[in-house]
Amino acid sequence: MSSPSKPKSPTWKKRLSTKKEKPACEIMARTEPFTANKDQEHPSEGDPEDDDLVLLVQNTTISNSAKIYKMVIILQEMLEQNKKLMNLIKAKNQNETDDRCKQNSPSEDSKMAT
Repeated sequence: MSSPSKPKSPTWKKRLSTKKEKPACEIMARTEPFTANKDQEHPSEGDPEDDDLVLLVQNTTISNSAKIYKMVIILQEMLEQNKKLMNLIKAKNQNETDDRCKQNSPSEDSKMAT
């Protein structure tokens, strides 16, 4: 029960755009009937090489892949360093164990004296 003199709010119609200079949405008058054209093809379906969204996704994917590759390289280097450190710690512990065994075992000179 709206009054006929009251202005109607505009309807927003989304329009997919691939170019920066084109608006992404346009205002349509509420009095204008909305007709959906099912035969209309989205620009990305026709020519994916020129679609800004496709290019953005491809560039982002390439960028993310490069970042992930760099992270993998860094993690591999860290793993190698940790392996070397663990080997050094094992060798040090083995040397300490060997030294303790030598100190605790009776020497050959004391065996001959008895």
